[in-house]
Amino acid sequence: MRERQLIWDGFLLAAFLALVLAVNMCPANAKAAPVCEGEDCAVHLDKGDIAPFEGMLISPRLAIDQATKARDAEDWSKIEVERATGPIKADLLLEKKLRFNDTQHFNLERGLLQKRLQEAHTSATRSWYEHPALWYTLGFLTGVAATSAAVYVGVRVLDASK
Repeated sequence: MRERQLIWDGFLLAAFLALVLAVNMCPANAKAAPVCEGEDCAVHLDKGDIAPFEGMLISPRLAIDQATKARDAEDWSKIEVERATGPIKADLLLEKKLRFNDTQHFNLERGLLQKRLQEAHTSATRSWYEHPALWYTLGFLTGVAATSAAVYVGVRVLDASK
């Protein structure tokens, strides 16, 4: 039993050393495998390679495809934003019209009150004989007197003709 344990421990130790050697033997600058889609390939570049910066070199066809996808995503997001903000814009426009109507109503009411105030001020500064109430009363009394005189004259004429 002890021999089996020693054999098993030796096997595990050999496997561990092989794994350590395999990891240490890998080159430090191992290149990633290119990502290819048919003729469209993308290759990772490190600083110091042919390109003067780190990044990804892709074929023109793949670049066009990626740009088209990005543009479609941007258009889609604009549509979604417009759909989400449309009702808010409509509500805002309605509120703006209501506030404009309220302002117009307020201005008209203020003008009417200013006119009434001006009339009150004017009537307070009139002489007693310029007051409209005097002329309304005199007009009413004149109308009553004229009607009474006409009735009196009419009754006298009718009595005289009998």
